[in-house]
Amino acid sequence: MCRLPLFFCFIFGAVAFSFHSYGQFSYQYLEVLYDSAWTYKNLQLIPIRFKAGRGEGKGKYLSLQDAMLQKKVLIRELPAKIGSDKGSVSITNRSRSTIIVKSGDMIGGGKQDRIMRETTLIPPGQKKEIMTVFCIEKDRWDDKARPFFYGGSGDLELRKAIDISRRQAAVWKEIDRQYTLQNTTSKTWSYLQLFSDTARNKSYAQYFKKKYAESNGGFAGFLFITGNQLMGVELFSKPDYTDASFDAMLASYINSLEDGDHPPLVSPGRQRSFMDNVLASKDNQNRLIRKQGAAHKYEGSVIHIVVYGSGF
Repeated sequence: MCRLPLFFCFIFGAVAFSFHSYGQFSYQYLEVLYDSAWTYKNLQLIPIRFKAGRGEGKGKYLSLQDAMLQKKVLIRELPAKIGSDKGSVSITNRSRSTIIVKSGDMIGGGKQDRIMRETTLIPPGQKKEIMTVFCIEKDRWDDKARPFFYGGSGDLELRKAIDISRRQAAVWKEIDRQYTLQNTTSKTWSYLQLFSDTARNKSYAQYFKKKYAESNGGFAGFLFITGNQLMGVELFSKPDYTDASFDAMLASYINSLEDGDHPPLVSPGRQRSFMDNVLASKDNQNRLIRKQGAAHKYEGSVIHIVVYGSGF
């Protein structure tokens, strides 16, 4: 029980909540393993681990992809009071594990294809309304919904449009841009039609998934690099969340790689400068998240942050 005056109890609680929300995303809790980078062709991952005793124990978690493949989840469009609500779905967890829905997860089918705006958790047996879902197929709205399927993870540019602009118009604009770059068209302008699981993408995924499986775990996330570009950093508040999200997170960066020879060339100084801005100061971290990233909360606590590389 707080024995201080009510005003000071409130302030103390707010500070404690703030630390609980953001404190785990700092050098106090994390270490960046610059000397243990994983590199394959044009992509480099720099692991970021929880310090000894900082990570929590193993829980039972499923990615949205695994939950859908195992038919452990039910996804439905939510009816609106007037017309059709194209921005909302409900997800019911029918498994004995907690499902982690990651920002950037895509679901095809339904009345139109969608991409998840937020990272959140759905405990066993519970249903959650996902209100921030963007359309990635602007010219299809079927009267009768098709069965949903897992569509993979959006690439970095699409995720930036979602995380930074947070507007449906920006999502459609980015999809239009990518169709123009590929000099192609689509009847429904479906983002899912832009990508296929190429042999190149499979080779990248196979390499990094093997490295992850052979590691000792305890990861909070990774810094991603290609050529002279800091692509971004993604961090989770528990290693369990990172484990369940790794495949989808990795796919975002693989899908964003350009063709050609772009070996990672970012200097150690630029890497450290970027990570210092993310981890050394809560004020800088908040500024970067507002400007070029996103923070995702579950029940008031931040469970996932992403900061896209820019200006470093």
